[in-house]
Amino acid sequence: MQDAMKDPRIMEAFQVMMGGGGPGGMPGMGGMGGGMPGMPGMGGGMPGMPGMGGMGGGMPGMPGMGGGMPGMPGMPGMGGGMPGAMGGMGGMPGMPGGMGGMPPGFMGRQQPPPNFRGSMDEESPAAPKKEEPVVEELDDAAKAKARGNVHFKAREYEQALTCYSEAITLKPLELIYYSNKAAALISLKKYEECLATCDEAIGKYNETERDYNKLAKLYTRKARCYELMKEFDNSIEMYDKSLLEVADDKVKNQLKKVKVSKQKYEATMYHNPELCDVHREKGNVLFKAAKYPNALSEYQEAERRNPKDAKTQANISACYLKLMEPSMGLKAA
Repeated sequence: MQDAMKDPRIMEAFQVMMGGGGPGGMPGMGGMGGGMPGMPGMGGGMPGMPGMGGMGGGMPGMPGMGGGMPGMPGMPGMGGGMPGAMGGMGGMPGMPGGMGGMPPGFMGRQQPPPNFRGSMDEESPAAPKKEEPVVEELDDAAKAKARGNVHFKAREYEQALTCYSEAITLKPLELIYYSNKAAALISLKKYEECLATCDEAIGKYNETERDYNKLAKLYTRKARCYELMKEFDNSIEMYDKSLLEVADDKVKNQLKKVKVSKQKYEATMYHNPELCDVHREKGNVLFKAAKYPNALSEYQEAERRNPKDAKTQANISACYLKLMEPSMGLKAA
């Protein structure tokens, strides 16, 4: 082995394999071999030629950080050098020198990540096609109703009324057609005819499939008629009947509005300045007779007939003072 190491060609080839330098002490491409015998080297080279620096090694025959094999002077280890040299961090024999690097191509083929779904070019499974809804063919009555709806939306109420009447003739037990006709009659302000149409449909309810939603709608139509006719008590009654069939929030809100309208209407109809004067004069007579409670009642009725009459308000305040209720007198003044 020692004779072979003396051959310069063998040493040159060996240095190239170890990543060391060639003859003349040229620094290698990553070899970290030894230097002069007994001296720490600075890179690989022939014996006696300083290299580019080692990273520590072992004593002759002692394994260090890349030193020679034990007891085998001159055998390169992990970047080792000549006998007696301090070995470096070179590569394994037969591999390119460096920090113990892996041979070229060692990385091999990388595995795809676990959630990898493949190429974007791959076709995804086609989504299931939605089934088209089956449209039932309309009968003549339904077609007449559909035409009526078109006229109604266009505010052509007379034409709509004609179409709805035709639908009723073709199918007299379909309550929804009566409800549609009633809506057209309301728009035409034919309230009495609307009420008669609703009553006719309600009378046929027991002959039908007894759909309570349709019955509730008929009661709602009647309630709306009475509301527009200022018959608020009848309107409230019909709304209550509708809610007994179906608890519809819209109907509940409409019922509240009707009750408010009733109060306002009654208050407006009750106002009568002439009757206010009559009750105020009666109150004056009773006040002079010291009949203050009776006088107060007449004055209060006069105020209801005309809430803006200042004379009546003053008389009410005077009565409270006589009745020893000054706080009420102040409120009335």
